[in-house]
Amino acid sequence: MISIIIPTLGQREHELFRLLDSLNKQTNTDFEIIMVSQSNHELVKGILDKFSFTYKHLKLDQKGLSMARNKALPYIRGEYVTFSDDDCWYPEDGLEKVMDAFQENQDLDVMCFKIHDPILKQDYKKYPALPKKEISRIDFLRKSSIEIFAKTECFANKDITFDERFGLGSHYKSGEENIILRDLKTAGFKIAYEPTVVVYHKKREREIVNNLDITKKGPLFIRIYGKPVGIFLFHLFYMKKWRTIQDPVSSYKKSMNEIKEYTKSSK
Repeated sequence: MISIIIPTLGQREHELFRLLDSLNKQTNTDFEIIMVSQSNHELVKGILDKFSFTYKHLKLDQKGLSMARNKALPYIRGEYVTFSDDDCWYPEDGLEKVMDAFQENQDLDVMCFKIHDPILKQDYKKYPALPKKEISRIDFLRKSSIEIFAKTECFANKDITFDERFGLGSHYKSGEENIILRDLKTAGFKIAYEPTVVVYHKKREREIVNNLDITKKGPLFIRIYGKPVGIFLFHLFYMKKWRTIQDPVSSYKKSMNEIKEYTKSSK
């Protein structure tokens, strides 16, 4: 069985219904939903009650994507787990393809797949054409949470959880999925990539380059790669984005202050 953890603020009613409707139409029906609402609990419950699949509804008064996922982990009953967003949805054979991939690669602990935009008929981002039996450390930064499926046993060690300093609703508003892949690989789990579409998401019209996103990236690089390598990679990243950043000099200064504060708090 696949456990699907879905945090939501209950603010995207149409998208949440679309997600649950796509799960209701899966060819592989051996799954459970762990819905974590962080507001609008009754609205979320009302949508859930329209479907007959198995679900657990956790109601939290706090907000934070990583925190919500961590709260759901103890409730997993499936052999596999994935971390869904409330605005993604699945092709009818999405979960079936995931299970087929794990059956064919039983030595693997975590598999990353492809996200596709069926409206634009484009992949969500640039993906390698060939599978990878073991993703590299640089691949961590290229993955999104909804394309990650893992054996539940990976989270049996309570030290492996989402870093609640990162992710929507936290100080550092992204990168939690990249960090969890790093932590899983460090713990010795085998992580592979399969070039198969298993989930849908609307493609971004343009790459996010606002100053807030940029200035928070330094701590993410350091958290994944350590301070010396992380700072070096952050500078490469910043140079690549330089022309697209509004007031890049001021943004750079703020970025370095974020790095300074993060390293100080992490000691």
